[in-house]
Amino acid sequence: MATSTADASDKSPLATANNAGAVNPHSQSAGSGVARAILLLCLGVFAYESWAVQPQYDDSYITYRYARNFATGHGLVYNLGEYVEGYTNFLWTILVALGIWLGGDPPAIGHILGLLSGMAVLIATYVYARGITPEGRPWIAALPAVLLLAFSTFVYCSTNGMETPLFLAASTAALAAYSHNRVGLSVVFLCIATLTRPDGILIAAAIYGSNFLFGKGTLQQRLRPTVPYLILLVALTLFRVVYYGPPLPNTFYAKVGGLPWSLGFNWAWNFLSDFYLLIPAAILGGIARTSWPGVLFVALNFAYVVATSSTGPRLVLPIIPVLASLAAAGADRALAKSRSHGTLFVGFIFATIAKLLVGNFVSLTVLALATLAAVYWLPRDNRRSWIMPGAIALTLALFITASLSGRARIGVKEWTKPIATSDRSTNLSRRRNVDRMFWQVARNHALLLKRTPDINLVAAAAIGSLGYYSELPILDYLGLVDAVVARSTDPLPDELPGPVALGAGHQRSNAAYIMSRKPDLIMLSKKGKKKWSYLPAEIALWSQPDLERCYSFEARLLGYRRKPCDP
Repeated sequence: MATSTADASDKSPLATANNAGAVNPHSQSAGSGVARAILLLCLGVFAYESWAVQPQYDDSYITYRYARNFATGHGLVYNLGEYVEGYTNFLWTILVALGIWLGGDPPAIGHILGLLSGMAVLIATYVYARGITPEGRPWIAALPAVLLLAFSTFVYCSTNGMETPLFLAASTAALAAYSHNRVGLSVVFLCIATLTRPDGILIAAAIYGSNFLFGKGTLQQRLRPTVPYLILLVALTLFRVVYYGPPLPNTFYAKVGGLPWSLGFNWAWNFLSDFYLLIPAAILGGIARTSWPGVLFVALNFAYVVATSSTGPRLVLPIIPVLASLAAAGADRALAKSRSHGTLFVGFIFATIAKLLVGNFVSLTVLALATLAAVYWLPRDNRRSWIMPGAIALTLALFITASLSGRARIGVKEWTKPIATSDRSTNLSRRRNVDRMFWQVARNHALLLKRTPDINLVAAAAIGSLGYYSELPILDYLGLVDAVVARSTDPLPDELPGPVALGAGHQRSNAAYIMSRKPDLIMLSKKGKKKWSYLPAEIALWSQPDLERCYSFEARLLGYRRKPCDP
């Protein structure tokens, strides 16, 4: 099969010429059939294991409370009468509210939306990979979907009630449409992504930036696709200003700032440790102009996580479909030049899939076999270069370093875990069990508070299930749904009870303001109780003299209940 350079086969607006390489039509057709079969299998497996409604993340119930209030005519608010934008998923909230208005149950609606969005992510990832792997091997484009399905975090986040899968689907679909020269369609997906989450502006910056710098046509033609998107941004900002006041969501003020940038960097680096094997192939895949928007998006997303000191998979997960597709493009390019190089890069992808499914031991085995096969093909290709030894050395160094640093606390068993034990299945079950136990405790406690006389205002940190099931006014002492706390930070005392928990959305506090509201119950562990770590807001509340004077701890209610006290 004749080969061609990637730039000559680019099909996006960044391309400069059509594919000049000759491709066997029978081989191309057979490869497309295999790729579609793999994709359908991935969709079937995902739907089968995610069909039942799963226990959902507590934060999803914040959205459900906003959506329920909106659907019942009380406004897009958490507490009635308090206009605070304590959510970052506008479109997701509206879709849930629409489902409630039609008579649906919020957790079931969230599950259906997540299930459909998760399937859309797999399809969009395949289409995007096809758009940047033009060398005539469609089966390679199906591998990113397999890798994504093997990643337990993706499956978990698709069915935990959050907006993550819809954002992934929209952002990946925007890249896919652009890679296939469907600029207008990419604008639609960019708007959906930005309405779903504010960081949709990152994918817009990646696509519009690449189109402006390297796209075809006049300057006016390159700028034209940005007009509808800018109109959307202006309209969304005007809505926030008119309805809520601030031009940005309240969660921005509650989460951004006050934390070391290294927190986000370390978390993102550790999160991506399972995907180090993809990096050499992804670098090669990023050489083609069709891949530049994806490369820029990965860089912008990583920089955003570091700059905001964010933790949690919601913000880092959008990188994975793009990184996997770039790796597929790199393997495709390598196979077009050398069977030896291509075998190694394809081996990187399969080794990553094995690592996600069953752990390091099997992954190392796959990597060793791929390396041996690459060495075997090297003399036949007659293309000895620095690429092969350099790629092997870089990959092994990254893989061993990541495995040792990320798994050292687990011990040797992680390396020798039996093949029959599914690491993916264990991780997925563990996360869902944690959500189930937390939901059961929070729901039961919420119903208890709802039945307890004289409790009309509750101050709490975990406000999802508690607020949704109790239907009581909630005073969020972390500030996600409170504008005053979101812009406050109490100084920590010189002597601390123990390690302080650092994390975006958990460092705000204004204890004097909380006490001035005179909540009937402050959900707070008893002062002096030993914990693994302490929230700054907890430490600040314990230091308030009115806590001991006007409140008494009640273990049954999991906090301090207000008692009669002098003004």
